[in-house]
Amino acid sequence: MEPLAVLRYHGRHSGRRRDIPVGVHDVAGVPSVFTDRPWRLNFAGGADVIVMRAGQARPARAELVEDPD
Repeated sequence: MEPLAVLRYHGRHSGRRRDIPVGVHDVAGVPSVFTDRPWRLNFAGGADVIVMRAGQARPARAELVEDPD
């Protein structure tokens, strides 16, 4: 599968649509994105996203996990 994707989501405070290019990694069969950028906080508690990958747009649910292990 394509290692690059675009996450489309709406900011939790601004409500504005954001499109963020990301690298996607497989972790135990779960597509995962690693970042320390502040936009990751939009996914605290979970948030709906559109994942644009390999020419397809798919709805998904993203959740912030801040466990360094």
